[in-house]
Amino acid sequence: MVILKKVIKKGGVCFLWFLLFPYSVHAKTSPDISLTQSAQTVWQREQLLVSLSVKTDDPFARLEIGDFKQTGFHILPYDQQRITTDSGTQLIAKWAIFAFIAGKHPLQLPRIRYRPNRGRIQTLETPEIQLQVRRLPVYVPPTMPVGSLHLTNQWNDKPLIVTNHLKSWQITVLGKGITDVTLPPLRRQLLSNRSIQILPFQKTFQALMDKTGIQTETHYTVPVKPMSNGLLSFPPIAVQYFDPTDGKLKKASLSPPLVLALDRWLIVLMSLVILFLCIVLFIFLTTRLKQALKKSIQRKQAFAFIKSAPNYQQVRKGLQQLAEIEGWGTNITLTEFALRWGDKHQNFTSLQPTIQSLQTYQFSSNHREDFKQIVTTLITQLN
Repeated sequence: MVILKKVIKKGGVCFLWFLLFPYSVHAKTSPDISLTQSAQTVWQREQLLVSLSVKTDDPFARLEIGDFKQTGFHILPYDQQRITTDSGTQLIAKWAIFAFIAGKHPLQLPRIRYRPNRGRIQTLETPEIQLQVRRLPVYVPPTMPVGSLHLTNQWNDKPLIVTNHLKSWQITVLGKGITDVTLPPLRRQLLSNRSIQILPFQKTFQALMDKTGIQTETHYTVPVKPMSNGLLSFPPIAVQYFDPTDGKLKKASLSPPLVLALDRWLIVLMSLVILFLCIVLFIFLTTRLKQALKKSIQRKQAFAFIKSAPNYQQVRKGLQQLAEIEGWGTNITLTEFALRWGDKHQNFTSLQPTIQSLQTYQFSSNHREDFKQIVTTLITQLN
């Protein structure tokens, strides 16, 4: 009997623990909730980012989020994120919100259910968002985008093209914090003119959500046909937008590509002219190079002749060879040679003292050592 009572008692405790186990797990995995928003005050149609973070120690928990809708607002949800670290798991839900009505607005998040791996499902109580929406200035029309815009274009063909042949002009409109609803179309600005014909174009759109909000890209593939010879006059493309960071109107514009259009026969003729000029230039440069090389060899020979000269007459003959190489004639005097050499090579030391020493040596007693020293100094100055 005593043994039976003990078994019943233990069984009751086990049964009670089994009943209370889900609640104990639930108590262990109760999540911590935090809500953040990118700003307390925004302009109409300005992007607001709201982020809900649910931190739990249950690595397999998940969130079930209802539709987030409210009159006067355009709300775009992000894909849910799960971040798991040693300290626990963080479940993140995020929305990009655009308000269209000015004033003070309370925003209540949609129903969010927390579903742990084991335990009772909870409906989370989230705080209310208080938002002040500023009215846009009266000069901002309803169709003007609010955010940041950037225009780029690309010319995939060569800058020289043939008239009356179709080519492709790529234009990209980059929007930051701007939805496709307010993204400006370029159809009215892509118009033909006298030098270029614009045909029906293709338009593709894509959007992505990153940590800074929504990023939109609209790509235009514009077929163009040049109608006349000369530089193409592309239509000017510019879009105004309201920048909420400083509350000012700004303009995004394009710098059109520089493209020259010519008839095919003109391109052939121009190619032949360029080829002819290249040949003439090649011949000219080759001739000048040969002349410079010839002069260099002759100059070295003259220097060697002067260096090995045994007397004044031979030195003078070598200097006359240098004068002839430079185109100064052979009847030039040594004094005039020194002046011309100094004018041509302004960074060189003046030759006049050395030439005077050489002339003085000619009419003085012949000392071999003095002559060698004069010639060595002369060669040094000439080089």
